[in-house]
Amino acid sequence: EDRGANKSHSSADISSEVHLSSMSMSRQESDQSEMGARTSGFHREDSAKGGTGEMKHESSMPTDCDHINVDSLEELVLPLESIKAVQEVWASFVDSEGSLEAVGEDLFSAILEGAPELNAVFRGVTPMHGSRLAQSLNSMVAELNYPDQLKAQVEVLGFGHLRMDTTIKHVVRFREAVLDYIEMELMETFTQEARDGLSRLISYAGGAIIFTKMFFAERLRLLSETWAQVCDTSTTFASIDEDPSPNMNGKAKTRGKTEEGEQTTGNFKAQSVPTTYNEMFRFTAAVMGFGKDTWMDEVLDSFDAIVRNVTNTSRLQQECNLLVLKISKREGEPVVLSQYKSCMLASLRQLLPKEWASPHEVAWSWLWESVERLLKKNMAMPGPWGKALRVAMESLDDEQRYDLRKNLYTTFFEAAPIGQDYFKQLEARLHFIADRVLNITVELYN
Repeated sequence: EDRGANKSHSSADISSEVHLSSMSMSRQESDQSEMGARTSGFHREDSAKGGTGEMKHESSMPTDCDHINVDSLEELVLPLESIKAVQEVWASFVDSEGSLEAVGEDLFSAILEGAPELNAVFRGVTPMHGSRLAQSLNSMVAELNYPDQLKAQVEVLGFGHLRMDTTIKHVVRFREAVLDYIEMELMETFTQEARDGLSRLISYAGGAIIFTKMFFAERLRLLSETWAQVCDTSTTFASIDEDPSPNMNGKAKTRGKTEEGEQTTGNFKAQSVPTTYNEMFRFTAAVMGFGKDTWMDEVLDSFDAIVRNVTNTSRLQQECNLLVLKISKREGEPVVLSQYKSCMLASLRQLLPKEWASPHEVAWSWLWESVERLLKKNMAMPGPWGKALRVAMESLDDEQRYDLRKNLYTTFFEAAPIGQDYFKQLEARLHFIADRVLNITVELYN
């Protein structure tokens, strides 16, 4: 009986322990379920700082962020079948629209209608923006076969959007609006493979835009602060006397009489220390043996506009194109663009000995490498540009030339309304001025 009682008691204890354990496990599962329910509507977003982030509600973030990489800019490599599908579909889409201009206009309308919140991003949209959108997409699709060139292109695209506050959500909304419109136009011709490939391309470009702004913000700040310290556009090359031997302009220069009444011989005097970039650059170029390279003078004259417009891609391209045209006038003179970089860095180091550090070296080297890439791209183009311009101007009849002059003022006044305050002459006089501008433009290539 005692053994039976002990056995019964032991079984009761085991049963009680099992029951308590079961209750504990149920309570833990209940707590986990409750915790899961509380957090199911949230997800963690990695931030740029250390990969940690804050909890955000799911409805406030895009759910489809695949392939949108904002942490680095790598080459986009798609399968050949995907590239072929994307290029064929894009060609069909452009053909169905009739032209790239029509593609741009229709896409922009579809984007702003399908994603109204993007109106705040694309402030002041004009037909020109639609054309640029179509041209950018067309170029990127064409470069899918060349990942390195595509990477360079989206990097340039990123600099063109530095002033825009682009987010992942914006990229997703933009991407889906574009894809939906193309699908609506092409119907079953728009295959899933083509849609996936084009989706990855747009996501790649959008991620590059976000990454460029985050990654290059510090470089741009250094460029701006450094240039403000060394640049003085109101100061001419007046603090040092130049050597009478052939210099950056190919001519001897003297400064007249000194305070003591002696004629200067062009030797650099100890007390005349260069204090601005232009002064230091000329001095450094002479010391490094580049004093006879007159093409550097053209770069130096354009460099202020280049630095100040580094975040404005279209203006930077214009400045580089103009510089290419000016350099082309230096016929028979070898142009080694890397020599300018050597003089530039040496000059900046001398002007900022205390502030200069490795980040400055990286930022300014990157700037010149970007400019050098734009210059090399069009270095052989002034000849074809001039020929094409002459043919175009000679093909215009009187009526077409009249419309061109009229549209010139219309476009100018839209871009710069204040210009109307300076052009108050009679219509005949305005047409005369516009005609002279067109003729001088052609003459610049002669």
